[in-house]
Amino acid sequence: MRFRFLFFFILFTFSERHISVFGSDNGEVAVLVGWVGERSDLWSSVFSEWKKDDVSACEWDYVECDEEGFVSGIDVRDVELSLPFPAGFASLQRLRSLVISGCNLSGEVPDGIGKFGALQVLDVSSNRLVGAIPAAIGRLRSLQELVLNSNQLTGRIPGEIGACVALRSLIVFDNYLSGELPMELGNLASLEVLRAGGNNDISGTIPSQIGNCPIKVPWRRNSWSRTLKGSLQQALT
Repeated sequence: MRFRFLFFFILFTFSERHISVFGSDNGEVAVLVGWVGERSDLWSSVFSEWKKDDVSACEWDYVECDEEGFVSGIDVRDVELSLPFPAGFASLQRLRSLVISGCNLSGEVPDGIGKFGALQVLDVSSNRLVGAIPAAIGRLRSLQELVLNSNQLTGRIPGEIGACVALRSLIVFDNYLSGELPMELGNLASLEVLRAGGNNDISGTIPSQIGNCPIKVPWRRNSWSRTLKGSLQQALT
């Protein structure tokens, strides 16, 4: 009797672990497949190694996984996708790096970006993204690199980005951004790279609070006056 109980306990434990690990991987496969949708042209070319019935995405092109088999990185560059921003990737709970650059992404960066809780790198540069930079990005407390350059983004740089306390690079040049740089950027104690050039409607003065940031690489020239003192002023000369 005890042997039978022990056997079923071990079987149940193994089955539970099997479901929790592989079931989660299969769910991630569904998320990735759902982004590509019914685009047969992409299935036969860019994503030809992505198989809808695979248990895991860890062997797929453009995908990286962590040691436990969860998707931790997506890196797609310079291929023609013509897809929207992958809002559904918010359910990839271990996703730390999302790079989709030069791929003709369209539409807006959704407010749901704030749900990408583990994200450390977001690079969707050189696409056709429109609309505003969502304030919800400020929820990404682990974000270290935010690269949005060379799109068609409009509106202000949201002050909420100042809550991204780990941010080291903020790159938004060559868009259609306007308004003043938010003083909240001065809260970014790790910010080393700030590039906002090519946004002709950015105006006003550089907030003195940004002098608190250890910026090493300045932004390209803009049409605002330069009144900042400190290390950044030296970098601009």
